Amino acid sequence: MAAVVADTHTIIWAMTNSPKLSVPARDALEKAAKSGEGIYISAITVVEIVYLLENKQKNKEKGVGVPNDALERLLEALRKPEDPYRAAPLDLNIASSTPKILRQKIPEIADRIISATALCKNLPLVTRDKQIRDSGLVETIW
Repeated sequence: MAAVVADTHTIIWAMTNSPKLSVPARDALEKAAKSGEGIYISAITVVEIVYLLENKQKNKEKGVGVPNDALERLLEALRKPEDPYRAAPLDLNIASSTPKILRQKIPEIADRIISATALCKNLPLVTRDKQIRDSGLVETIW
């Protein structure tokens, strides 16, 4: 199985060819794209990008840079069937699996929903997020 779920920063870095993306992460994304199985993006990622853009100055001070066109680029890629990106809607299955992603281990709700998406799809999550990677709740690649 080559498909993966990508978290918010992973997909931003992949779309901008950022050096912040690790070699194993880049390889996993490329393999998923070439396989035709796709790179799944949780619907909450779109919301999270909106939030990051709305709080751009505050996030810039924290060192979290998001390109101004990140939202448009992602939405465009998700709409093109020839692109490897696949939207993963926040459905009842994912929502009801979110409690399995323990708040004590992963406190941010967007991260829990993205992790629940990977859990429900039985796919690895490509993420740099240390809390998610250390949680042991989902398979991760970084």
